[in-house]
Amino acid sequence: MSNTYLNLKVRLSEIIKAVRIVKERTGAKNISTAIELVFFAGLPQDEMESVSLLVTLIRCIKDGSVAPPVDMEELYESIAVSL
Repeated sequence: MSNTYLNLKVRLSEIIKAVRIVKERTGAKNISTAIELVFFAGLPQDEMESVSLLVTLIRCIKDGSVAPPVDMEELYESIAVSL
């Protein structure tokens, strides 16, 4: 099979939830550092599932296969301000 794509729609609320978990658990100044640190945070299974989705999204953004509807760095910073 050639040119096979997976289209997945993710609610912005789910992304925000995952970003909030990452920020609260790591306290990192930016999302890239937070993603690296979150795996050492010992998250419960339900939080890890949310974070796993975020990690996949960030990887896809970095490799250019996804263009998110929001700037992830700005989203992370705005959540950091609200905590």
